[in-house]
Amino acid sequence: DAFRSGLAHSLNNLGEVQRELGQMEQALVSTLEAVAMRRELAEHRPDAVLPDLALSLGNLGEILGELGQRERALASTREAIIILRGLFEEWSDAIRRDFLGSLDTYRRQLEALGRDPATDDEYQAAMRALHKAGVDR
Repeated sequence: DAFRSGLAHSLNNLGEVQRELGQMEQALVSTLEAVAMRRELAEHRPDAVLPDLALSLGNLGEILGELGQRERALASTREAIIILRGLFEEWSDAIRRDFLGSLDTYRRQLEALGRDPATDDEYQAAMRALHKAGVDR
């Protein structure tokens, strides 16, 4: 598990670098692989892996959005938000930062699809979680 966890981390980082270099197809492949590995690892160690899975899903959502696959991007980012919202009682600064970033991406993806975040159930649930955690938005 330690090897696969490290490999998933490296693939996620590789995907981010590839994205920054404009190598979107390669970034997609690397990030999809990271998500798949982290899903598998999360089945056995959810407490340790779910925040990392959410991070990879958020990255995947960004990549898919840049590739014009808006619905898939939205679904990936939504899944990241659901995972992070489930961890809100344990929010560290890193999880809070990832959650806020994913929520902002999700809002932009909704708007790009012509949808109002105010009418999206998951967006509203995320906003309630922020309020409950005492985070001003």
